[in-house]
Amino acid sequence: ESIQIVQIFQNLAILLKETYPITHTGQLPTIEDMLKLLLNFKLIEALVEKNRSLFSQDKFPGLLEYFETNFYEKSPVSRMLQRKIKAPTSILDNIIKNPSLKTLLCNRNNNVNFDDAIQNGKVLLFCLRKGELSSKSYLNHKSFRIIDFQSLLISIFI
Repeated sequence: ESIQIVQIFQNLAILLKETYPITHTGQLPTIEDMLKLLLNFKLIEALVEKNRSLFSQDKFPGLLEYFETNFYEKSPVSRMLQRKIKAPTSILDNIIKNPSLKTLLCNRNNNVNFDDAIQNGKVLLFCLRKGELSSKSYLNHKSFRIIDFQSLLISIFI
């Protein structure tokens, strides 16, 4: 089940990474954008349909089918998936309700482009002290960063 959750986040990250700069004049997506998609599967369906041509079988084999099977309104799986992602969605919601984390993760103007930083060999350090964050947000954020970096490393080496 946790592998399926990681797969959901990886595929939605690809969707946002490929479509967001086009639909939002070069801006990078944030975790807040991910949360919006997770809370409303109709947005995922609309985004996929509007940008279908970006997801060729050569570049992203099976990705269109993945979205159709799991997130489209007519999919028999979508309701079950909505229940399955309640916990991760709740964690994301708690993370972005923290003003410090929201500034770090959802800032459109001074956001860190992790793909560029890693490809250019830059080292990124963030200081997230428990004293400034609630313990719960701190632990949740660490979990999501680990998943994010795993996804990023996988995408670089594939």
